[in-house]
Amino acid sequence: MQDKIAIISDIHIGAHSDNPKWHSIAVNYAKWLSATLKERGITELFILGDVFDNRKEVGVATLHTATLFFQELSEFKIRILTGNHDSYYSESSEVNSLSQFDEWDNITVYSSSKTILTRDCGKTYMMCPWGTSPDMETDRVDTVFGHFEINGFYMTRASMCDSGVASNDILKVSKRVFSGHFHMRDVRDYGESGSIVYVGSAYQLDWGDADTVKGVYLYDFESDGLEFIEN
Repeated sequence: MQDKIAIISDIHIGAHSDNPKWHSIAVNYAKWLSATLKERGITELFILGDVFDNRKEVGVATLHTATLFFQELSEFKIRILTGNHDSYYSESSEVNSLSQFDEWDNITVYSSSKTILTRDCGKTYMMCPWGTSPDMETDRVDTVFGHFEINGFYMTRASMCDSGVASNDILKVSKRVFSGHFHMRDVRDYGESGSIVYVGSAYQLDWGDADTVKGVYLYDFESDGLEFIEN
């Protein structure tokens, strides 16, 4: 039995000062994503933060683009974590730009606290929005989804994170960790300790993303299988 989901992150709708070109890129990505997931029989999508680009204010055209983006994905069950760009405060998601999606029947937003859930296959998973983190001593789940700063991972091709949580600490919580936040896609295998996957941005957003491959991950909770589909 399969229990597959799709995973993306860091869409940054409204990038480059609400540039209409980037609005079109976002909507076109949603169209590609919808068609790709339907071909694969995937009905559930996880978005690991940074739906919007500007954390202080969201323009009217950007709000409209976000509506078009999620209308393209209206046939999917969607779970969204708040990211730092979705959150007004730098260390908390208490005030965020994703609350407008609370009334969408197919969308669940996780913003205020970490949440532990159980799949139909019996596997447990944790949703960690920006400003939250697992308890490294007591929390134990099969899979963690977050918007983390993990030490030693590249934020861009030329810049590495030298702060944040240590990989060996977060792997105490789960052997399978997925994160948004850094735009560089990265999969690291730590042997018996587990693996950490930075999903990366949905598409190339600036020169820091140039020549890097973007797309969508498919993850099977039941088998722990992972597949990447290039955009």
